[in-house]
Amino acid sequence: MLCLSSYCCRPSKENAFQVGTQKRSDQILAEQNGDSRNQVHRYIRLTFLSVELLELVDEKKIPLNVGVAFSYLNEMQHIWLFEFIRDSGRSPRLEQAEKLKKCHSEHKLTKEAMIAVLTEDTEASPSISIKTKSIAKYFPPDTSKQEMEETILKLLEYHMNSRKITA
Repeated sequence: MLCLSSYCCRPSKENAFQVGTQKRSDQILAEQNGDSRNQVHRYIRLTFLSVELLELVDEKKIPLNVGVAFSYLNEMQHIWLFEFIRDSGRSPRLEQAEKLKKCHSEHKLTKEAMIAVLTEDTEASPSISIKTKSIAKYFPPDTSKQEMEETILKLLEYHMNSRKITA
Protein backbone atom coordinates (compact mmCIF):
# COMPACT_ATOMS: atom_id res chain seq x y z
CA MET A 1 0.00 0.00 0.00
CA LEU A 2 1.07 3.58 -0.56
CA CYS A 3 3.23 4.56 2.38
CA LEU A 4 1.76 7.68 3.86
CA SER A 5 3.37 7.26 7.29
CA SER A 6 5.75 10.14 6.76
CA TYR A 7 2.79 12.32 5.83
CA CYS A 8 0.63 11.37 8.81
CA CYS A 9 2.53 12.90 11.68
CA ARG A 10 2.48 16.57 12.54
CA PRO A 11 5.77 18.43 12.33
CA SER A 12 7.48 19.09 15.63
CA LYS A 13 7.11 22.50 17.25
CA GLU A 14 10.79 23.25 16.79
CA ASN A 15 10.19 23.12 13.01
CA ALA A 16 7.21 25.46 13.18
CA PHE A 17 9.31 28.62 12.98
CA GLN A 18 12.26 28.90 10.69
CA VAL A 19 14.13 32.14 10.02
CA GLY A 20 11.35 34.16 11.59
CA THR A 21 8.58 32.89 9.31
CA GLN A 22 5.99 30.28 10.11
CA LYS A 23 5.80 27.39 7.64
CA ARG A 24 2.70 25.42 6.89
CA SER A 25 2.61 21.73 7.78
CA ASP A 26 2.33 20.75 4.12
CA GLN A 27 5.45 22.78 3.32
CA ILE A 28 7.42 21.10 6.07
CA LEU A 29 6.27 17.63 5.04
CA ALA A 30 7.11 18.36 1.42
CA GLU A 31 10.61 19.49 2.34
CA GLN A 32 11.19 16.51 4.63
CA ASN A 33 10.14 14.04 1.93
CA GLY A 34 11.53 15.78 -1.13
CA ASP A 35 8.09 16.40 -2.65
CA SER A 36 6.17 19.49 -3.64
CA ARG A 37 3.28 20.81 -1.53
CA ASN A 38 0.93 19.78 -4.35
CA GLN A 39 2.27 16.24 -4.21
CA VAL A 40 1.65 16.12 -0.45
CA HIS A 41 -1.94 17.22 -1.12
CA ARG A 42 -2.32 14.49 -3.78
CA TYR A 43 -1.12 11.82 -1.33
CA ILE A 44 -3.54 13.07 1.31
CA ARG A 45 -6.38 13.11 -1.23
CA LEU A 46 -5.70 9.43 -2.05
CA THR A 47 -6.78 8.56 1.50
CA PHE A 48 -10.36 9.18 0.32
CA LEU A 49 -10.15 6.25 -2.14
CA SER A 50 -11.59 2.84 -1.36
CA VAL A 51 -9.02 0.25 -0.31
CA GLU A 52 -9.45 -1.62 -3.62
CA LEU A 53 -8.84 1.48 -5.74
CA LEU A 54 -5.91 2.55 -3.58
CA GLU A 55 -4.34 -0.87 -4.14
CA LEU A 56 -4.69 -0.34 -7.91
CA VAL A 57 -2.85 2.99 -7.54
CA ASP A 58 -0.16 1.25 -5.47
CA GLU A 59 0.19 -1.44 -8.16
CA LYS A 60 0.41 1.32 -10.81
CA LYS A 61 -2.68 -0.05 -12.57
CA ILE A 62 -4.24 3.38 -12.04
CA PRO A 63 -2.02 6.46 -12.41
CA LEU A 64 -1.73 8.65 -9.31
CA ASN A 65 -3.50 11.67 -10.87
CA VAL A 66 -6.36 9.43 -12.00
CA GLY A 67 -6.63 8.09 -8.47
CA VAL A 68 -6.76 11.62 -7.12
CA ALA A 69 -9.66 12.46 -9.46
CA PHE A 70 -11.45 9.26 -8.40
CA SER A 71 -11.01 10.22 -4.73
CA TYR A 72 -13.79 12.80 -5.15
CA LEU A 73 -16.34 10.09 -5.98
CA ASN A 74 -18.49 8.52 -3.28
CA GLU A 75 -18.26 5.03 -1.84
CA MET A 76 -20.88 3.46 -4.14
CA GLN A 77 -19.23 5.04 -7.19
CA HIS A 78 -15.90 3.56 -6.04
CA ILE A 79 -17.54 0.13 -6.00
CA TRP A 80 -18.92 0.59 -9.53
CA LEU A 81 -15.56 1.85 -10.72
CA PHE A 82 -13.59 -0.99 -9.19
CA GLU A 83 -16.00 -3.56 -10.66
CA PHE A 84 -15.64 -1.99 -14.10
CA ILE A 85 -11.84 -1.98 -13.94
CA ARG A 86 -11.73 -5.53 -12.58
CA ASP A 87 -14.18 -6.90 -15.16
CA SER A 88 -12.88 -5.01 -18.19
CA GLY A 89 -9.18 -5.06 -17.32
CA ARG A 90 -8.94 -1.46 -18.51
CA SER A 91 -7.36 1.42 -16.67
CA PRO A 92 -9.25 4.71 -17.11
CA ARG A 93 -7.38 7.72 -18.44
CA LEU A 94 -7.15 11.11 -16.73
CA GLU A 95 -9.67 12.69 -19.13
CA GLN A 96 -12.22 10.02 -18.24
CA ALA A 97 -11.52 10.41 -14.52
CA GLU A 98 -12.03 14.16 -14.78
CA LYS A 99 -15.35 13.63 -16.60
CA LEU A 100 -16.50 11.28 -13.86
CA LYS A 101 -15.46 13.78 -11.19
CA LYS A 102 -17.40 16.53 -12.98
CA CYS A 103 -20.51 14.35 -13.34
CA HIS A 104 -20.27 13.52 -9.64
CA SER A 105 -20.03 17.19 -8.66
CA GLU A 106 -23.12 17.91 -10.79
CA HIS A 107 -24.96 14.99 -9.12
CA LYS A 108 -25.33 13.26 -12.50
CA LEU A 109 -23.05 10.26 -12.02
CA THR A 110 -25.09 7.08 -12.26
CA LYS A 111 -23.65 3.64 -12.91
CA GLU A 112 -24.83 3.87 -16.53
CA ALA A 113 -23.26 7.31 -16.97
CA MET A 114 -19.99 6.00 -15.53
CA ILE A 115 -19.91 3.06 -17.94
CA ALA A 116 -20.72 5.38 -20.84
CA VAL A 117 -17.77 7.62 -19.97
CA LEU A 118 -15.40 4.70 -19.43
CA THR A 119 -16.34 3.00 -22.71
CA GLU A 120 -16.87 5.98 -25.01
CA ASP A 121 -13.37 5.84 -26.51
CA THR A 122 -13.49 2.13 -27.17
CA GLU A 123 -16.72 2.47 -29.14
CA ALA A 124 -15.29 5.19 -31.37
CA SER A 125 -13.50 4.13 -34.49
CA PRO A 126 -9.73 4.16 -34.14
CA SER A 127 -7.83 6.97 -35.75
CA ILE A 128 -4.23 7.25 -36.77
CA SER A 129 -2.16 10.10 -38.03
CA ILE A 130 0.54 9.76 -40.65
CA LYS A 131 2.64 12.74 -41.57
CA THR A 132 2.47 13.55 -45.27
CA LYS A 133 6.23 14.00 -45.38
CA SER A 134 6.80 10.39 -44.33
CA ILE A 135 4.69 8.95 -47.16
CA ALA A 136 5.16 11.59 -49.86
CA LYS A 137 8.05 9.66 -51.40
CA TYR A 138 5.58 6.94 -52.43
CA PHE A 139 3.43 9.33 -54.50
CA PRO A 140 3.98 11.70 -57.43
CA PRO A 141 4.85 15.23 -56.23
CA ASP A 142 1.49 16.73 -57.23
CA THR A 143 -0.66 14.18 -55.31
CA SER A 144 -3.13 15.75 -52.86
CA LYS A 145 -3.60 14.52 -49.29
CA GLN A 146 -7.06 13.24 -50.18
CA GLU A 147 -5.69 11.25 -53.11
CA MET A 148 -3.00 9.77 -50.85
CA GLU A 149 -5.63 8.76 -48.30
CA GLU A 150 -7.85 7.15 -50.96
CA THR A 151 -4.90 5.21 -52.37
CA ILE A 152 -3.85 4.00 -48.92
CA LEU A 153 -7.41 2.85 -48.16
CA LYS A 154 -7.59 0.98 -51.48
CA LEU A 155 -4.26 -0.71 -50.73
CA LEU A 156 -5.47 -1.71 -47.27
CA GLU A 157 -8.67 -3.10 -48.74
CA TYR A 158 -6.65 -5.07 -51.29
CA HIS A 159 -4.33 -6.33 -48.53
CA MET A 160 -7.27 -7.42 -46.35
CA ASN A 161 -8.93 -9.24 -49.27
CA SER A 162 -5.72 -11.00 -50.24
CA ARG A 163 -5.28 -12.24 -46.63
CA LYS A 164 -8.81 -13.71 -46.70
CA ILE A 165 -8.01 -15.68 -49.86
CA THR A 166 -4.83 -17.20 -48.43
CA ALA A 167 -6.34 -17.95 -45.02
